[in-house]
Amino acid sequence: MRLSLFVTFVAAVSACSDDNDVPILGASDVPLVSPNDTIEVFFLRAPLLESSLNTTMMGAFNAFHSGVGFSASNGSTWQFEYDAQHFIGALFPEVADLTIKWDNAAEVCMTPFLRKTYWKLALLVHTITGAQYNSLADTIGGYSAKHPLYQTFTVYNSAEQLPYHQADTCSDFTWTLFSTMKALGFPRGLGPIIPPATSQFALFGNSSVPPKTVKMWNPIERLKVLEFYELLHNTYQSFTTEKIGGGIFDALLFLWQFHERHEFYVFVDANTYLEVSLNRTTPLAVRVNDPYRIFS
Repeated sequence: MRLSLFVTFVAAVSACSDDNDVPILGASDVPLVSPNDTIEVFFLRAPLLESSLNTTMMGAFNAFHSGVGFSASNGSTWQFEYDAQHFIGALFPEVADLTIKWDNAAEVCMTPFLRKTYWKLALLVHTITGAQYNSLADTIGGYSAKHPLYQTFTVYNSAEQLPYHQADTCSDFTWTLFSTMKALGFPRGLGPIIPPATSQFALFGNSSVPPKTVKMWNPIERLKVLEFYELLHNTYQSFTTEKIGGGIFDALLFLWQFHERHEFYVFVDANTYLEVSLNRTTPLAVRVNDPYRIFS
């Protein structure tokens, strides 16, 4: 159980970090194709932090980064991803002057080819027309505006199958795009025989204590949220600056101590948090699934 916790400590590459990446800020930034083209749609997956750690070890923890790739009948390929601009800042905010300072901006990026040396899986899930692909421009182009902030955790009230609160991660972007394709009706009979699956970082609540929305204008609640994130940030800083114990074991120890508090405050917006009383048997898990049930 403890090994599975490590994946929440370090989880993704930075958004638009490569020289070839193009930020997608609106529908006009999405490359279009000839309406009569045939476009293959791929689910892309790679172990998280592979490019940073130069290892595929995160795949052993079922921790993956995902994206959507396209291949046109004329031979051109391209891909889209959604990610945090600074993942550590999105997970470990600073607390200063009685304010939580997040660095959790996120964006959609396009790369004008498929990174074949990065992705470990490219699963064909659709074949569509160029006109159908072009109709996705609003969904892709508008995603960053609707989801400008990265948030790692999906909250479940106990073992319920439907989430109480949805994350904003690479997986959510990928499945939103697949959801749009399904809603538009193309193609019929979605998906391959073995459906795609992606990582989801799930917090499980205590079934007798439902998640509670708290507002930062409430002085008592504000103090609790500040104390929580100050502890979170300071503990992370102690591991990175003092290098106690050797990295992975530090993360495991930290997360185990963290769960011993049996509570978690999930970011909603600058003024709102979700207080989750954690299930003491299974407080957190990394799910590899079809989070929006598009293919299942």
